[in-house]
Amino acid sequence: MRRPGSQGGWVFKNHPEWLQPKPKGYIPDLSDIADLIWIEKELTKKLSAAQRAALEELQRKALAGQLRKKELASLRKRIGSPKDGNRAFLSALRALRTRGARRKGVPAQVIALIDKAIAVMENDAVVEKAGLGLLIA
Repeated sequence: MRRPGSQGGWVFKNHPEWLQPKPKGYIPDLSDIADLIWIEKELTKKLSAAQRAALEELQRKALAGQLRKKELASLRKRIGSPKDGNRAFLSALRALRTRGARRKGVPAQVIALIDKAIAVMENDAVVEKAGLGLLIA
């Protein structure tokens, strides 16, 4: 059997039973697999017992096709992620750029470098939101 790429590679590694000619049980849509990948990745981290239990429940629901996006979004908000810190940092960069542009004596080169940093952070946010970060990891 040929090994598929990206999310298919994750399926090949973690749920090869889904690739069988006549698989048994529920197989999530590809759009739901990104959520399942996130859940399983989070389960490898150090978590409190409550967080682990909540993630395992969502994993069970995802594997059964019963996971709602709202439930996952709620848990992601409670657990938090480094990306939440990135949004705050991006906001701070934008504010710094605005303050620097208003202030006399701040070299244009400094403003240009802040603009580049903002562009990198915005690109990272788009890649993460699209789930493309999962393809790179």
